[in-house]
Amino acid sequence: MRYPCGLPGALVPWQDLGSDAPLAVGATSLEQDQRRDIENRADIERLVETFYTRAMADVVLGPIFIDVARLDLPAHMPIMCDFWENILFGARKYPGGMMMKHILLHRQTALAPHHFQRWLDAWVETVDDLYAGERANVAKVHASRVAVAMAARFEQMPGGPPVAAPPPYLWQER
Repeated sequence: MRYPCGLPGALVPWQDLGSDAPLAVGATSLEQDQRRDIENRADIERLVETFYTRAMADVVLGPIFIDVARLDLPAHMPIMCDFWENILFGARKYPGGMMMKHILLHRQTALAPHHFQRWLDAWVETVDDLYAGERANVAKVHASRVAVAMAARFEQMPGGPPVAAPPPYLWQER
C-alpha cells in the first residue's frame, strides 16, 4: 500500500486505515489471517532484515544505503534491532545518536522529503506484509514520527549533492 507524497515536500504520516485496508503484497507477505503481532526480538530481526533487503534493492533508497552511507548491513542489523526493541518492548538497549548519523548522511547527499516518504512506505509495507496487531501499529506510527521529524529538520539545513533525481511519479500530484 502506498502513502503518496502528494505535493512536493509534503510528507504524509502513516495512519491506521482500519481493518478494511488492503494487505500490501510483497515477496514475503502472509495472508491477513495468518499474520500475528510482533512478539519478540526474533520477530524484530525478521522485520528489520526483510525491510533492509527491500530497501537496499530499491531504486531510490538503495543508492543512498549502498553508495553514500556504505551501509555494512551485518554490523547495522543489531543496532537497528536494538532501536526497535527499545520502541516496541522498552528494552533500553539502543544508545541513541540516530539523528546525528542521519545529519552526517544528509551532508553527503541531500535527504529530501521524498526519501523519507519512500522509506516510510517501504517500512509500512514490510510491517503489513509480516505482522498485524498493536506492536505492528506502534512500529508504523513510530516510523511515521521519525520520518516526519527528519524530513522537516533536513528541509531546514543544507545537504550534499543528490545521488540521483527522484523518479517522476514521486513528484506528481495524484
